[in-house]
Amino acid sequence: AFPMKVTARLDEANVRVILGELLPVTLALDEDGGGARWIRIDPARAIDFVADDGLRVEVGGHLQWKTAGLPLPLTIKSAHLILRLAVAEDEDGGHLVFHPSLETMDLKNIPGFLDTGIANLINKRLAGEGDRLSWRFSRTLRASVPMGQGLAEIASFELSAGSGGVQITNDALLFTVDLGMRFTRTAPPPAPDTP
Repeated sequence: AFPMKVTARLDEANVRVILGELLPVTLALDEDGGGARWIRIDPARAIDFVADDGLRVEVGGHLQWKTAGLPLPLTIKSAHLILRLAVAEDEDGGHLVFHPSLETMDLKNIPGFLDTGIANLINKRLAGEGDRLSWRFSRTLRASVPMGQGLAEIASFELSAGSGGVQITNDALLFTVDLGMRFTRTAPPPAPDTP
């Protein structure tokens, strides 16, 4: 196979499009999924690239909490999420994992010490979502394309993806993946003519 590295660069405009498709989103905070407590994260207001760390996203939203058995709807005036990305190896080669966490949250008319307790619970639930928030790029980028009858000795073109890496700079997210390309043959290549 012919090895090569391919790098995709996502700047703020690209990230805004992706987040625009992801947000708004509602996350159940009860482990049983009962729906009594949840957080709704609104679309991104601002995005900052934190070099060698992740993406910091400013959002607003809504939170439903339960106090004394009664639902308590709350407004999130402002919150900062940090989205860290990592490549994890797996049996297929690798997958890109997104690790979201809540850095700060300002709830309307709620004392700050309650914000911290609620933020801890939200981060616990977000940590549990990490495996679901992943892209199995080695599986996605694997392909075998039959070449058809026109090329008698060539059976197929094959693409495979191996390991990868992710880097955050001051203005972009860089995702690199190792690709392999090759042609498979139906018959060995003919021997060269000798003089």
